[in-house]
Parts: sequence; structure tokens; C-alpha cells
Amino acid sequence: MYDYSGHLKDYALAEKNYKKAIESDPYLPQLYIALANFYWIFDTDQKEKAKTIIESGLVFVPDDVSLKNALQIYSK
Repeated sequence: MYDYSGHLKDYALAEKNYKKAIESDPYLPQLYIALANFYWIFDTDQKEKAKTIIESGLVFVPDDVSLKNALQIYSK
């Protein structure tokens, strides 16, 4: 999945679209990771939200290894 949010520079729209995608299919772990990466890399004022987003994903997909790994990264 390519992340266009950094190129568009419309962070509010990017965040809205990520959240809409998660709402449409909350069982896709890569959507939570993409939004967490967005906060971590591009919208650094909201960096602390990355961990919360990953935790939200684990509610829907509790056994997903990629989400568990991301939680370790964003918990540091």
C-alpha cells in the first residue's frame, strides 16, 4: 500500500480517509498500520495517536502479528 498522504500535504483529508477506510473494513490490519504510520511520520503533532490506533486494530484482529509488532514499535 503506497502512502500518498505525505505528498498531498492535506493531513486532515488524509486522516479522514484513513478513518473512513477503517470504518468500512475494521478487520484489515494494514489500515490501522497505515494510519499509525501517517501519525508517526507526517502528522507528528499527533504522534501519540499511533499507539492508540494500533490498539484499536487489536480489538478487531487480536491475533494479527503485524499489529502486535507495530504496537511494540509505537510503544517506545
